[in-house]
Amino acid sequence: MNMDVIDRPPLSTTIQQLMRTAMVFLLQGQTPEGFWRDYDIRGDDASVGPCSDQWVSGYIGCALLDGASQIDDRELAEQAGHTARHAARWLDSNRIYAAGWGYNAQSGPDADSTAWARLLHKRCGILLAQRDEDFLLEHHRADGGFATYLPGRGTWSTTHPDVSVTVFWALPGSVQQRIEGPLWSSLEAANRSDGLWNAFWWHTVYYHGLNMLLLYLQRHRPVPAVPPLGPASNHLIHGAADLALLAAIDALRHGVSPVTAAMLAGLHRFRHDAGGWIANAHLAVRAIDGRPDDPPVYLFADDNRLMTAAHVLRALAAIEALRKSDSTRRQRES
Repeated sequence: MNMDVIDRPPLSTTIQQLMRTAMVFLLQGQTPEGFWRDYDIRGDDASVGPCSDQWVSGYIGCALLDGASQIDDRELAEQAGHTARHAARWLDSNRIYAAGWGYNAQSGPDADSTAWARLLHKRCGILLAQRDEDFLLEHHRADGGFATYLPGRGTWSTTHPDVSVTVFWALPGSVQQRIEGPLWSSLEAANRSDGLWNAFWWHTVYYHGLNMLLLYLQRHRPVPAVPPLGPASNHLIHGAADLALLAAIDALRHGVSPVTAAMLAGLHRFRHDAGGWIANAHLAVRAIDGRPDDPPVYLFADDNRLMTAAHVLRALAAIEALRKSDSTRRQRES
């Protein structure tokens, strides 16, 4: 990982330009009906169906709202908010399941898709249905974490740390207070020696790593200490999503720095000629009859590159929020 500092525009300019790139790409990728579609897995598991629309629409809608909260372009922020609300209305009016949402209309409902859809509804001011909260709580496991699927799907029905964080966010505050202690015990059981956390549905640990750090900070818990990134850092980077997420992880732990700027400048290496960034195979599918820590059976890329852009946007929004907070604090102190 090359951290050499060269002449660059101010970091604020870089972040704003990159957020604009991600947001415009996502806005253009929404269908007229209001959903997004990504991950073509045809030929690998016909029971799941070819592409995700429900899961990715909830996630991308939330990512757009994250970007809208930090972009300095008011018109673009308003357009992102309108687009996210369009997605929330599509999810609300195209329910397939009695409770919850899923990867798509063939996969069956799951806790992760339901959590992202519920978060989007909440942020868009749409009334939350009690049956969806009840559905999420049915996935609560004895160790304090949450499974993606209800019992009957083998290892897919065991505790998944990367799903547990999202479900926790999607639950009411009163429920969060009741389950938070056991949840932390479950989440911290997935700690790694490098200060990150193992994930079930992702090939790398950066998506879950960002969510964990956001959760630590939101709940005012001390973050496990690790050294800042530097030239000798040996984290594997497979694409734009990994790079942006790792930059956000390091910034949240150690502050926005020249390392942050160097990493974000590196995103240009993964730009796609048609907009956004090149996709990489980051979605991991493990065998139902295996162990949670078994290697993935399949790795899938987001063929439409929408989820990569959403990951990048969430990471950039987290960095920009921290940068603006630090700038405000320094102005008050001066």
